[in-house]
Amino acid sequence: MIRPYLSAARNHAGIETQRLRLALAREPTVLDASLPDGAVSDDPNVLFLCYGNICRSPLAERYLESVAEDRGIDGLSADSAGLRTTAGRASPDDAVRVADDLGVDLSDHRSKPVTAAHLERSDLVVVMDLLNYSDLRREFGDRDEKTRFLGVFSGEGYEIDDPYGQGIDGFQALYGDVIGGVDGLVRALESER
Repeated sequence: MIRPYLSAARNHAGIETQRLRLALAREPTVLDASLPDGAVSDDPNVLFLCYGNICRSPLAERYLESVAEDRGIDGLSADSAGLRTTAGRASPDDAVRVADDLGVDLSDHRSKPVTAAHLERSDLVVVMDLLNYSDLRREFGDRDEKTRFLGVFSGEGYEIDDPYGQGIDGFQALYGDVIGGVDGLVRALESER
């Protein structure tokens, strides 16, 4: 009975320790809004990661593709995956509804877990929060040279919380954060071209 609480407390303590480490690091590149070298190529490959690949990362992927097409940014490819997911999960109805209001179609999205191959072919790996960053490092090692937090591109902090289970209002607020981060990322990509 008490085990789930102990597990949650250990997880929370680990995340808070990671936040402190990032805050104290001299130059934490993952918190830098500059782009890694590969991301400024003519055909950058951007990979968005989140917990389950059903809410934040698919919105970021599809919104980036749409904005890149609208602005004539050729050669850019975007993908998304989850760090703690199984393949084939659909986005929640609230996520699909709010994304649709933003002009992004998630109705056919299905989750997929991140693989080493995803990471190898990506020039820029974008995580949403510290749990994602911690999971990425634990499962695949240090990839800080090409990893960034999406929030740093909006200038509104670095973490974008998971809206899963927060209803329409939660998705509206947090999807606004995702859109702001992707818009900032697009500005960074355009300034490097």
